[in-house]
Amino acid sequence: MAPLLLVHGAACLTGNVLGGRLADRGLPRALTISLLGTGIALCAAALLAGSPVGALAGLALVGVTYFATFPPLNTWIAVSAAGLAPDLALAVGSSAFNIGIAAAGWLGGSALAAGLAPARLPVLGIGALALAVAVSILLRARTRTVLSGEDGTDPSAL
Repeated sequence: MAPLLLVHGAACLTGNVLGGRLADRGLPRALTISLLGTGIALCAAALLAGSPVGALAGLALVGVTYFATFPPLNTWIAVSAAGLAPDLALAVGSSAFNIGIAAAGWLGGSALAAGLAPARLPVLGIGALALAVAVSILLRARTRTVLSGEDGTDPSAL
């Protein structure tokens, strides 16, 4: 188990670095790209789960892409809450992630108890991920509207 945790941890660290670099190049786009990458990784993990090497590759791929979402999301939250309560906003965001992780654990455990094959667990996250991608696309559209000044919002507030 320790080698699996090591691979997953290294993949998550790599994802954080890649997500930060992606966010530096364009925050709204970075969130959408990292979420889409996570969806692809979940599908790949489900397809690769039939062999030990494939399962390890899927675990690493999901770790990289999932943790690549943290830098753009946290930066977006902090920038959006600037002048209000950015520390509180980041704490709430972190709590929401932990609630999601707990809910995913419950859903996965329930699915396994109902007879779902463990190799199919990654597929369970696709619905929530599709919703997250849709929200990120809507946020990108709203950001473009705000930056163009079409909605009367001061773009310097972002």
